[in-house]
Amino acid sequence: FAEVAASMRTMSNAIQQREDDLNHLLGSTRAVPWRMEIATGRYVYIGPQLSAILGHKSDQWHDQAVREALIHPDDLHSVSRVRQEAMQRGAEYQLEYRVFNATGDTVWIHDVVSVEWTDGAPSYLVGFMIDITDRKQLESDLVTTLGNLDRKVQARTQALQERLDELEQTRAELIQSEKMASLGRMVAGFAHEINTPIGIAVGGASGAIDATTAIYQLLDQEDVEEDELLHHLSNIKSMNTLALSSLRRAANLITSFKRTTIDQCSDQPRIFNLASTINDIVCSLSST
Repeated sequence: FAEVAASMRTMSNAIQQREDDLNHLLGSTRAVPWRMEIATGRYVYIGPQLSAILGHKSDQWHDQAVREALIHPDDLHSVSRVRQEAMQRGAEYQLEYRVFNATGDTVWIHDVVSVEWTDGAPSYLVGFMIDITDRKQLESDLVTTLGNLDRKVQARTQALQERLDELEQTRAELIQSEKMASLGRMVAGFAHEINTPIGIAVGGASGAIDATTAIYQLLDQEDVEEDELLHHLSNIKSMNTLALSSLRRAANLITSFKRTTIDQCSDQPRIFNLASTINDIVCSLSST
């Protein structure tokens, strides 16, 4: 009997140690064990950890009216519905909901519930209410951080797009400026090129006027030498021929410049003569 008693004490001590270890484990994990009788809907056990987590006494949780008042109004309906279905069908479930602690602050609870069966029928719901407030806070902070990051990305993308638009506008302005500069250089070259035949035509016309004046002077005299008169007429013909040739050259330059300018300012496709276009380009570049 002494040996049996010693063995019983050893077993009792081992059970007590396991119970202490279990309570310590439950306390460190911020979990509240509970057990509810399905037939009556009454809690037959609620762990003492309830006081450490929520600040409420265990007997408060046994009162259904008090218990429902502690559950957040937005979550009360879903908690009642899921628990009622579990009691009727004997289905295990997990549920997250909010509870008010003794100071009125919100605590997030993750309820993990299993079913005990007796004679083929569900008899008890057994579960753990786990405090997941810290996890929910981290999730909320993560959502906020991601939202802020998304807004920063959108703002940065918008700023980059605006910068790209500015660069595109600057590029278009530079291209337009280069076009105008090219046109200015071409006009300057054309003015230099056309100045020569115009100058020659002016000189020829002036020489023809002088020769004509000399003829009038000869005709005013009583005696006119035929050779001198023919000489002045020959000069008039030569000067007019030179002036006409120069004016034709100037006209050709103007026509060529006009065609070239129209071609550069139009993006529409058209049929053109290759030889004429090459001649126009050569003519516009001959001054350089």
